[in-house]
Amino acid sequence: MKIISVNIEDFKHEKTVFDFLTREDADVVCLQEFPHVWCEKLETLGYHTSFAPMCLRSSDPRSLSGLAFASKSPHQSESHYYYKSAAEITIYRSRIQETIAHPVIIGTITHNDTTYTIATTHMIVTLDGREDDQQRAGMGKLLSILEAQPPHIVCGDFNMPRGHNALYGLVTEKYSDTVPAIYRSSLDKSLHRLGDVKNLDQPIFDEYMVDYIFTQPPYSASNVRLEFGISDHAAVVATLQKK
Repeated sequence: MKIISVNIEDFKHEKTVFDFLTREDADVVCLQEFPHVWCEKLETLGYHTSFAPMCLRSSDPRSLSGLAFASKSPHQSESHYYYKSAAEITIYRSRIQETIAHPVIIGTITHNDTTYTIATTHMIVTLDGREDDQQRAGMGKLLSILEAQPPHIVCGDFNMPRGHNALYGLVTEKYSDTVPAIYRSSLDKSLHRLGDVKNLDQPIFDEYMVDYIFTQPPYSASNVRLEFGISDHAAVVATLQKK
């Protein structure tokens, strides 16, 4: 089963995002920073869509942004909030941690007579990519939610650069990181607003891998690649297997 996970940066890359999704024709698509009003656009591509809100980008209710879980076959889904709640969806401000709620969508889909459980999320951002108290607490709650689920895949924007954020080790105690080590950063130098800004004491395009597909038995992933030129984050594309 083919899966794509990508942070699309809201309304900024509509053409490249939908051209890419049309071309790749994945079985499951997990999208972060996704405008709710685009759910209909996913449906025109043949997807069944579930959405979990994270924030409003403006006072216009049409600016609602969050997570989307989309699949070509019908799916069942549930959403859980591990930082703030759906009742606390507010307008995005510069104080990011105070104005964004963080859910996880857990979807169950049957593909070629095999049932898959797939989760997607957008983890709390930190100032420099290293963990802080809010991110530690959020990750602890997220992992508790996921531990109650059957074996699964989890993907998304984790704001957790491998090699620099201690929470990466916590996650990889439970999951396998399927993104090849040849990829050092998943931020797109040509599209990201920060340009050559340094973080983690070096350019973010050299050491800022934050987008992942994590697996645990009986799941595995092959043909995993990053696709740049879609958004300010690269898309993670993979083929999933379940033994």
